[in-house]
Amino acid sequence: NLLKKFKLDYEDALHLAVAFKVKAKEIISNDKDFDKTTIKRRF
Repeated sequence: NLLKKFKLDYEDALHLAVAFKVKAKEIISNDKDFDKTTIKRRF
């Protein structure tokens, strides 16, 4: 569960799940919560 694993809110967890589903290497966001995840954040 991404909500618990990375301590994200619902919207961030949903975006992260989609990024994992499409095998994205990066996520474009100014939300620093994504820095807690295993995907690279740009912006």
